[in-house]
Amino acid sequence: NGLVYHHACTQTTRKPKESKIAKFHRETQTVDLSTKSVQSKREQGTQMARKDLFIDTANDKIIASQPYFTTEELISLKKEKALAIQCFIRQCFAWRKVAQFYHQKRNRLIAEKKKK
Repeated sequence: NGLVYHHACTQTTRKPKESKIAKFHRETQTVDLSTKSVQSKREQGTQMARKDLFIDTANDKIIASQPYFTTEELISLKKEKALAIQCFIRQCFAWRKVAQFYHQKRNRLIAEKKKK
């Protein structure tokens, strides 16, 4: 046809590639979420005192390390806290049930007074 190609790869149309993944399938419409920890790119550092540099230490806080916390201790703490939450929830359900019985009894007594 008389055309001169300077770069055949960019000047010619390509055949469309067949998709290996079904486009109209449930798997293509779901999103896989992954959690990643976020570490800021900003570097942190400390300034050391020198003869020619004054550093104000009036608002400094001294932080001491905590005692080591083992995995077994963490598991037992989680169980203990879960038990406390379960007890509280059961107590809330019991309060609700008692209030319901109280209102039913009160409504029944009011209905009986109206019948008399």
